[in-house]
Amino acid sequence: DIAHARTVGLQCGVVSAAGLSLVGVTPALIGVGFAAWGYVYPALWIGVAARRRRAEIVGDLPDLIDVVVLCTEAGMALEPALRMASQRLKGACSDEIRIALREMELGAVRRDAYRGLAERVGVPQIQGLVGALLQADELGSPINHALSRQAEILRAGRRQAIRDAAARTAPKVQLVVAMVMVPGALLVVVGVMVLQLVGQLGAVTGGMP
Repeated sequence: DIAHARTVGLQCGVVSAAGLSLVGVTPALIGVGFAAWGYVYPALWIGVAARRRRAEIVGDLPDLIDVVVLCTEAGMALEPALRMASQRLKGACSDEIRIALREMELGAVRRDAYRGLAERVGVPQIQGLVGALLQADELGSPINHALSRQAEILRAGRRQAIRDAAARTAPKVQLVVAMVMVPGALLVVVGVMVLQLVGQLGAVTGGMP
């Protein structure tokens, strides 16, 4: 857990600061910096890892939904379909589905297991999936159409995210072109002009008596 990691990092930094204080003031200050970094770094690392895992789950979710839809259309019940999809597909999304199924096997209520999945992952896409599953469970309605629609929405969102990323990248590419290629082209032009000027000066001075 993050609190334990922060405590360990802070303790390691304090120990290093105490040891370096025997050498001098400057090493002691470096040790204090180590202590501060040991306290801050675990939260930063966990935050980055969590964002990467959520992005992986969102990216894998449409494929998992497609497998579930195929299984349910073939006559399989929802939980077995989820189990088969999580076994066929690898990744963080399948891991979270297996955790929810395992909780139901151990006696958890289906609704609580699904809600725990949504709270644990904490992304709107999983919350939408859980909402569709709970609605189908309450009304006894076919889940295929709702899941197919959910997969379409997810893929549309992924395409839009790619377009947004490309739009954000374009100005950076233009900046690189302006900073690298334009000065290079200007250098070539200036070089040609200098060579022509030198040639003209040489011709003039060479023709003088």
